[in-house]
Amino acid sequence: MSKFMNHECRLSKEIKKFIEFLGRVGACRYVLLMAALSIFLSFIFSIPFIVINYSDQPRSLGVGWNSFILTVIFGPLLETILFQTIPMLIVRRLKLSDGWIFWACSAPFALAHISVGWISFFAGGVSVGVPLGLTMIQWGADYMTKAVVMSFLIHSLHNLIMIVMNRFF
Repeated sequence: MSKFMNHECRLSKEIKKFIEFLGRVGACRYVLLMAALSIFLSFIFSIPFIVINYSDQPRSLGVGWNSFILTVIFGPLLETILFQTIPMLIVRRLKLSDGWIFWACSAPFALAHISVGWISFFAGGVSVGVPLGLTMIQWGADYMTKAVVMSFLIHSLHNLIMIVMNRFF
């Protein structure tokens, strides 16, 4: 369990309760819940773009095995290391609060996706960055390896579901 409540933190009480609840559900359920949360947020953030019929990226996401391996394995692994693990280690070394951990682990992830387009920034970067930031808060203080593995699994599962939905719907 995270040392979440021992830190001075500026996150709201509702977010604190949500994070504490997630810490009690177990690792497998946690990954599934966070992947579901990221998919839900992706749809919520996509609605304005759908309403105005805006598209800044091709619909051919996930065509072929090369793209599948890149999108589901290598991309999430590299992004987890660069945009969650390294910022988490820096914030922990500086002994900053959980609020800083959240922003340090989710903002770089979201900003890295802006180069693909605004839809990717909001529907991909923010919607996945938030659950990954929460994962680092929940598990990173005590179990860094577990936090990294869980972040990777959440990101991979999100990308896999998005590929399947993009391909068949």
